[in-house]
Amino acid sequence: MRLSPATRRPGMSLLEVLGATAIFLISIVAIGELMSLSTDQALEVQFRSRATRLCQSKMNEFVSGVEQLNGATSGEFEEEPEWTWSAEVTSESSALNLYRVKITVTRELSGEPIEVSMTQFVFDPLQRGQLPSAATTTEATTTTGSTSTGGAP
Repeated sequence: MRLSPATRRPGMSLLEVLGATAIFLISIVAIGELMSLSTDQALEVQFRSRATRLCQSKMNEFVSGVEQLNGATSGEFEEEPEWTWSAEVTSESSALNLYRVKITVTRELSGEPIEVSMTQFVFDPLQRGQLPSAATTTEATTTTGSTSTGGAP
């Protein structure tokens, strides 16, 4: 005995259930990959932000005179030894006691370096408040004047 189409129970077939499950699983895998990529990018932004702050901190040390303005130097940060810095200091011939300071902060992370560089012109902090020797010799002034004595003009 065969059932007539009117007496069939409504519902989903096995093929429709398998298709919906496959779509659901594929979307879960895609969302997982997107989450992984966004987490990696967020970490990279966090590390770049930290590198920028460390770079600015080291630049401030050069500006204030804590670090000497001579040649190339490098080292590690005391508070974060996984970060390293290097500085290139070059004297500018256009102005006396003016230096170009380039600070580069790096860190190796999963085989890929994170690197931030910053360049700034810095006036020698040891020379602040002093006149250059050439300016003091040219500022010697002489006064000339006439004096008159006597009566009415």
